Amino acid sequence: MRLTYTIGNPGARDHVWIVADGDGQAGARIALAIIEALVGTRQSRYRQLLLGRARISVILPEDATTRAMAIRSVPILDAVPASSELALLRTFDDTPPTVVFHAQDWGDPADTAHADAPSGARLIESFTINADLHRHLAEGNLRRRTFLGQLTAPARALAHHPDARIGAAAADAVSRSGYSLRDRPAGRRTQETSGTVRLATGRYVPTLTWRRLGNASLAECALARYGAHGITIQTFDGTITGRVGTALSALEGALLARLGLSTEDR
Repeated sequence: MRLTYTIGNPGARDHVWIVADGDGQAGARIALAIIEALVGTRQSRYRQLLLGRARISVILPEDATTRAMAIRSVPILDAVPASSELALLRTFDDTPPTVVFHAQDWGDPADTAHADAPSGARLIESFTINADLHRHLAEGNLRRRTFLGQLTAPARALAHHPDARIGAAAADAVSRSGYSLRDRPAGRRTQETSGTVRLATGRYVPTLTWRRLGNASLAECALARYGAHGITIQTFDGTITGRVGTALSALEGALLARLGLSTEDR
């Protein structure tokens, strides 16, 4: 059982699920900040547009999904027990998602060695990719430019892919907020990057092999079962405030881009 808040237009085309996991305190702060932004008294130029265009369900963390209960050596594609994801997928069956944002905080409250390191995050993006492009990505090394400096065909396809541009918008929002995306934590926890293709600094997509498995992460399961666009946002290092701010910036940028709302001049 996980506490869920559902806000917005029940008849909207987009049903956005936001799932908070990892460190229990950080996950709760992320979830409650989103809820407050949508139903609180603070003025917002986007609130009514968001609530009119989407139905948004926010799922708070619970004991089985906290960092203390998750496997310590975590692969890049996901960080919580599979049994927790199975329960969420059963919940999704009642009201299938069109978008899934999975926020995972990997900061370990017991590890203060890297509390002064800049807060960082990485995005693992789950969206439909045509077979030819994914075959290029399956090589595991996306070459972005030719020897003459021109964008390669796969890089051009990704640059114009509507779902890939949502990940780029999330990265831009993180940068504008003063945070950053990174490929690896600065701490001693060196999570694996196998099973993914690097699109840009801190941005990945699963390889074709993992995509065919269909269950590499909660977002991948949602893509395989419902055709939902998903982004897994993993934060690490730095203070809890910095990690929460990084995750919220990425979530805001991706959500506004998905719904066609401007993220500039806010």
